[in-house]
Amino acid sequence: NLVFGSKNAFKGQTLSRRDDLISLAYLILYLLEGDLNFMQSDGEGSSEPDQQAEFNAIGAIKCKMSPEELCNTRESVKLLPFVKEIYALSYGSEPDYNKLIMLLVKEMLNMDIAPTKEYDWNQNAMVEMKQ
Repeated sequence: NLVFGSKNAFKGQTLSRRDDLISLAYLILYLLEGDLNFMQSDGEGSSEPDQQAEFNAIGAIKCKMSPEELCNTRESVKLLPFVKEIYALSYGSEPDYNKLIMLLVKEMLNMDIAPTKEYDWNQNAMVEMKQ
């Protein structure tokens, strides 16, 4: 996927757990911001976007982008420690998942959000079962 593929996917490298985490970071940032710095808007009047040009443009931006450039808004900067940790991983590194979870949980706590395993869809399912 152009938007959520890791920067290493654009280089044609073999992907690893690091790249899954980079993609996860892009997804979280997208959900937080509704957009990502490297997303290209198609030009006006162009009904068929040049997919190869778009692929090359997004890949070039992703490959140059530092964690600070990726997390450059008031909201996204809260994820900077998480993104830095992921970008520092090498191909064969085993991610410290506990540390990554704690970085996310810490930021949730800073925003006065208590992490739980309760999701909206669980509550909706319970309401439907009662009906």
